[in-house]
Amino acid sequence: MSPKLSSATKAKQDHKAFLMKQILDNKEALFGRFGAPEGPNTKEKQREKWAEIRDNAIKNGYVELQGKTADDVRFKVFSVFKTRTIQKVDLLKESGQGGDRLSEVSFLLWGKILELL
Repeated sequence: MSPKLSSATKAKQDHKAFLMKQILDNKEALFGRFGAPEGPNTKEKQREKWAEIRDNAIKNGYVELQGKTADDVRFKVFSVFKTRTIQKVDLLKESGQGGDRLSEVSFLLWGKILELL
């Protein structure tokens, strides 16, 4: 049985889950190789896509991203999510509890996006 979350914590997790889903939906544009056969990918196009995702997340209520650049979202926010998720998964594996106790945000990140990196 999972612990009850406050409405503020639930809202924050929902905002992060929305952000992760946006990243997952745009993974090729965000993490694809430059000059890949699927289409020309450039740093500028990646930066524009990160800015679009940031703007969508802010419209969805993730106000903590206001004032952050596309590079901040990519290299700080996403990187922190990724690092913390890896730490959680490693800790759960060490304790023998598996990954079934991850939040939706962590599960999305671990299950989908990390496979690309």
